[in-house]
Amino acid sequence: MSDKLILICTDVSEPSTDVVCSWLHHYNKKFVRISFENIITIKSVSITNSTIDIQFAIDDIDYNLSDFQSYWYRRSCLSFAAFAPIKYIHDGIDLSSKMNNFLYEEYAKLKEFFKYELNKIAILNKYEDNEINKLKVLSIAKDCGIAISDTYVVENMHSLDFANSRYITKAISDLVIVHDNQNYYCTTERIDEPDNDISFSLVQKEVKKIFEIRSFFFNRQFFSSAIFSQENEKTKLDFRNYDFENPNRVVPFQLPEQMEEKLLALADKIELKCGSFDLAYTNEDEFVLFEVNPVGQFEQVTFPCNYSIHKLIAQAL
Repeated sequence: MSDKLILICTDVSEPSTDVVCSWLHHYNKKFVRISFENIITIKSVSITNSTIDIQFAIDDIDYNLSDFQSYWYRRSCLSFAAFAPIKYIHDGIDLSSKMNNFLYEEYAKLKEFFKYELNKIAILNKYEDNEINKLKVLSIAKDCGIAISDTYVVENMHSLDFANSRYITKAISDLVIVHDNQNYYCTTERIDEPDNDISFSLVQKEVKKIFEIRSFFFNRQFFSSAIFSQENEKTKLDFRNYDFENPNRVVPFQLPEQMEEKLLALADKIELKCGSFDLAYTNEDEFVLFEVNPVGQFEQVTFPCNYSIHKLIAQAL
């Protein structure tokens, strides 16, 4: 058993992380769990021909980066100690503003290097995965031979063929508004006619689905589930419009090997080690990719399908 530590960055309250941490305790693996509330202070950097190491503190506890064997970014973000401006007078001239701008940029490079070295031991995700571009993913998916829904970003919706097609709209990026301890999310909505209030939003041709698929990708394996969302009007357009009173039936599903190979090629091209792929199986007997969620939830895959993903993540860390 290694004496090295595991660093976990996640929300203060995050159920998936809680379960993984329970498994880490079971395996007697030592870990440090942090969120944006914990402050990282970089103390020194050592780059030699034999070693690279960073000495830093999390709150008031000192560590070396070499103390850690792996890093799991789950949620939240890293918070660093604030830059402390100085007073700088040279030959009687106050150069404090210009010097502090320079020192701030120096500090930014130092933080960038810390995250770069930390990402080298990232077993699953890294914070930068949040910046994956949905449009870029669709373009790369097409290059990998993966079917996608026809996608548009238009200034004027009257340019779309509503007479012969049905369309849905959703955000290009992920939107979460937090107000009074309540989270508001951007959902998928159907557009039945041109809407002058919608511009430069992502619009896609609606896919006629038999069922939806969420496939959690981890350790170069796919853990897939079939979601029978079409039997419920509330979830018919998007299974994420959850019906908690009458939940969708979810069962284990095996994607065809050729489809998994294409998704794996896509993951490699966007440098993704872990994430969720949302697909549909259509009336035309085709698998269509909707999007990739790089740091998605996986409870709706592991629990109904009995995949024990939390345990597998703890073992990998």
